[in-house]
Amino acid sequence: PSQIRDAATAGGPEISIPNMTTVQRVSNRISAVGVGLRIDHDPGNAMNEAIVSASADIAYYLSMRYTDLDTLSENGWVQSVCTCRAIMYLCMWRLNAVPPSLLLEWQAYEDKLIDVQTGKGNIPGLPVGTSRDRTPILVHVTNTLLGPRGLAVTGPNGLPVGGYGGSLNGW
Repeated sequence: PSQIRDAATAGGPEISIPNMTTVQRVSNRISAVGVGLRIDHDPGNAMNEAIVSASADIAYYLSMRYTDLDTLSENGWVQSVCTCRAIMYLCMWRLNAVPPSLLLEWQAYEDKLIDVQTGKGNIPGLPVGTSRDRTPILVHVTNTLLGPRGLAVTGPNGLPVGGYGGSLNGW
């Protein structure tokens, strides 16, 4: 797993992000020759960096709604998304262009990741219990208007203005 410290939480705890794909999955996808053509000078480091970077990207999109990153890393769809992203990083390792077909695949995945991030979609195959919904809710909110001396202002019906049932009618 990689250790990431978010710049926004500098000084806070490090977040452990599990690798969401494997060397084998990446190699199976583009073949050992394809990997070798892209990272011939430092294959061990490049592959690891690509997987760690891709895993961090996927965690960026999903960690606000899904708390268990280990469960995410075991999900087949998440692994496919992360593999695609890791291959993109391998392609860019020596400033090479990413193939257009891979960019199209990533764009489709990214659209779905954004849907998950914004609550419009869910990760296929993951039970609802592994997610957290951070949608704010309001529970019996009242707002009492205070006058110049800090006293509650009441309307003609005797209820506080701005409070539950309050009204500005007649003022």
